Amino acid sequence: MRNPSRIMQPTTAARRLGRPPKPRAAPRRAALLTRLLPLAVLAALAPPTLSADRVTEGKFYSCLSTQWLDEFTAFAVSDDIDQVQAYLKGNKCLLLKPNLPVTLAEGASVLGPRTEFLIQGIRFYAPSEEIVAR
Repeated sequence: MRNPSRIMQPTTAARRLGRPPKPRAAPRRAALLTRLLPLAVLAALAPPTLSADRVTEGKFYSCLSTQWLDEFTAFAVSDDIDQVQAYLKGNKCLLLKPNLPVTLAEGASVLGPRTEFLIQGIRFYAPSEEIVAR
């Protein structure tokens, strides 16, 4: 291992010209690591990307439009069973089986109250909790 006291010693030419010594690779490496460490932490905490394998959990419902999803949710919260059944019979909303492979729609996120996804090319909207990583 190098002598740490020699890292910042000026060369003979630098001493003659009165220039400050050039820093060696060790301080540059440390500076690079201090810049990259926050990026690594952010990458670890970042929301999942579109390429992650996603499946349905099977505990919630999904609808064919955001409006129908909001209305269905309101009916379910207010215990309006007749309206909930009408939406299910009218094929506006449906209950998904667990472990169906899904593709998140471009620009979609699973961090908001709802998410947009595709199953066999059909676009659905569901509460974010319905889509989980495999």
